[in-house]
Amino acid sequence: MNIFQVYLDNQNVTRYQIAKMTGLSQSTLQRASDSNGGTNSISGRILKATAAALDKTPGQVLDEMIELEANDN
Repeated sequence: MNIFQVYLDNQNVTRYQIAKMTGLSQSTLQRASDSNGGTNSISGRILKATAAALDKTPGQVLDEMIELEANDN
């Protein structure tokens, strides 16, 4: 499973919820979820939208994803 989707699952939030809260399209979030590039392929827009939906900073979101990625390897 993709690190972005694992992160969303761990945060108990869906791509639909992020799209509704931030205005970012579901298709953009789907592409991020389908990507196998790990944190290297997650754009700033995705990080900012995810952070806004979770009331975190983009840096916190990225750090948490990197930690998940490191624990997965």
